Amino acid sequence: DNEVSPVIQSFVHNTVARAMRDPVGRRDHALHARVATNITSDSAAAAPFPTSLTKSRQPPDVMLNENLNIGSCWSMSGPSGQVGIVLPHLVYPTFFSIDHVPWEITDVVGEAPRSVIVWGVVDGEINMLAMQGVLQDHNSPIPIPPGRSSPPIPGPFDHYVPLASFEYDVYGSSPVQTFAVYPAITNARMYFGIFVVEIVDNWGAPSTCIYRVQVHGDIVSML
Repeated sequence: DNEVSPVIQSFVHNTVARAMRDPVGRRDHALHARVATNITSDSAAAAPFPTSLTKSRQPPDVMLNENLNIGSCWSMSGPSGQVGIVLPHLVYPTFFSIDHVPWEITDVVGEAPRSVIVWGVVDGEINMLAMQGVLQDHNSPIPIPPGRSSPPIPGPFDHYVPLASFEYDVYGSSPVQTFAVYPAITNARMYFGIFVVEIVDNWGAPSTCIYRVQVHGDIVSML
């Protein structure tokens, strides 16, 4: 008897529905954006015999589309690293979202990102003045990592500012989780076109799998 029981059918249906549901309700400016390879970590080596539950070698920009099929992620070497994202336009960022497949159907839960810092490349006189004001405002401080002023791979850029830091909960109620930009950044109306998503650590695996990164905010119409 090869029939699947109704209980299993229901479980699979509900789990897949959770994976495909997008509760964010905000425009994703990173959708089909460009990965900046000069500020992006190395990819993990491909599995020697990929199956439906093991990842073939995917390019980093796979995380900038809506495909959440199992294995359709960028596999990064090690538990920490970063990816640079270049948007097609400048935005005032307000939120960031991280997507992963539900832990119930992933083959390696530990590969999900855990602690994350999002950095913005600061460019332009207006932004530089705004950043100085933000960093000097002790009433609304930005939690800058000790001894850090940039992500681990700064590339050709001289000035960064942390925009958000958070923990992605792989066991949370939704596989799509949204996190706010620091109020000091949004209040200063700082705008950005280049972001770095730094994975500080993951949930315990020797490599990290990033399914999707979303950038939300308002398009800069004029400066």
